[in-house]
Amino acid sequence: MSAFRKVADIAHKTTVTGLFGFFGYGLYGITNQVLEHQGFKDSHPQEGFIQMLRDKCAEEYAKYYDIGHRD
Repeated sequence: MSAFRKVADIAHKTTVTGLFGFFGYGLYGITNQVLEHQGFKDSHPQEGFIQMLRDKCAEEYAKYYDIGHRD
């Protein structure tokens, strides 16, 4: 029984250490990806169109409470 218990303990320690290592390696990879792209700004292919929509929205919101205009 003692030999079986020793084998079971070794198998358990190996499994737990392997899973912990796998989790740590995954966390390491994700952390590196996050740190590489920190402060990195991709330019959107339709950046001009999006900015035009933002400008139009800002214009419309500025006129929202102005009751002296007609559209």
